[in-house]
Amino acid sequence: MAALDGKLVVVTRALHQSQGFVRRLEEMGARVRHFPVIAIAPPADWGPADQAIAQLDIYRWLIFTSANAVDAFFHRAGSPKQLPRVAAVGPATAQALQNLDVQVELVPDNHIAEGLIAAFAQQDLHQSHVLLPRAAAARDILPDSLRQRGALVDVVEVYRNVLPEPVTDFPAAPDWVTFTSASTVKNLLALVPRERFANAKLASIGPETSAALRRHHLPVTVEASPSTQEALAAAIALWENSAL
Repeated sequence: MAALDGKLVVVTRALHQSQGFVRRLEEMGARVRHFPVIAIAPPADWGPADQAIAQLDIYRWLIFTSANAVDAFFHRAGSPKQLPRVAAVGPATAQALQNLDVQVELVPDNHIAEGLIAAFAQQDLHQSHVLLPRAAAARDILPDSLRQRGALVDVVEVYRNVLPEPVTDFPAAPDWVTFTSASTVKNLLALVPRERFANAKLASIGPETSAALRRHHLPVTVEASPSTQEALAAAIALWENSAL
């Protein structure tokens, strides 16, 4: 009997970003339903990002904290002849960069903003220009920490997380609902009454997502470690195996 045999698992991340995750869940016997809760929109103003792109040569580091930021930045910037040193928050973001033939010099062991902060502890950032393209309304812990170490950090918005138009009904009585960012928590609650998944077990990809669930008084059944979709699938399977 497979670990997730017959379990109904809701995946809230976009289909194009969760294909490997879905495949792994299905290999373990799960019935997977997609209910994407995030759509990507352009920034309110491209001006700051365009200015940064025009002067890329002043930056020592270019830091990405999501694959969405990678896609949006390079769609706007094209293929610059020369890039600063590049850091990625985790393997999915690094893979998005490598798919564009961008060399990644730094990926932390802990795939969250705090991991990047720790990874940069060995770097001399005094008076170094750092560019951080990201979503609107993201956490400021990373740029604030780098500034405290003397870096000159430019944060530019390259995309917004917005609510999508629902394309499917939320499934009845799911066994699991998976969350891969704080935005997936907030947006699911905006789209679906919590009573619809009150009896489901909730799976979080990492500490920031777990904190968002708890802020909304939702219990965290499992948390992935490290913060990857592969580890998230494994955490769900481990919980189910231990419950047998």
